[in-house]
Amino acid sequence: SSHFTHQLFPSLPSEKITYFECGHVVPPSHILARAVPKGPTGKALRFTFRSRSSNEILDELGRTILNLSKIIPEGFVIFFPSFGYKDAVAKRWKSTGVANDIGSRKPVLWESRKKSPGEILDEYSKLIKEGESKKGAILMCVVGGKLSEGINFSDGLARSILTPTR
Repeated sequence: SSHFTHQLFPSLPSEKITYFECGHVVPPSHILARAVPKGPTGKALRFTFRSRSSNEILDELGRTILNLSKIIPEGFVIFFPSFGYKDAVAKRWKSTGVANDIGSRKPVLWESRKKSPGEILDEYSKLIKEGESKKGAILMCVVGGKLSEGINFSDGLARSILTPTR
């Protein structure tokens, strides 16, 4: 019995638990997972709660996303750890011009509590499939937000996913 199973079902005897596992739709040969320890200027990308909101980290994250947006085709999805952090990132990038720089590479959509996930996804999909020069789009979302739960980012909707965490 795994620690995770025990956490989910603390009072259930292990013989009562049935495990089911199925393969992923994306073959392993199509997946490349990488940790990005440093940004383009060599600054460490440390996203501890204490350091993640520093201007230095926010700026380096912006430069990293800008550089990645130049080479990632179609959809690029970024999952922030909270709405508060996403909002702090957006505010900083707007004040420094990084938001405009990124937006000049790919249109950017931000998850919002005001817009429905369907509206945002429709707009995002349209930008990727029919957008100017088909340069793709970037979707800035929140882990645990509406766009992170049960959404199928198939095909070109998520050629790359980035989560700025430790």
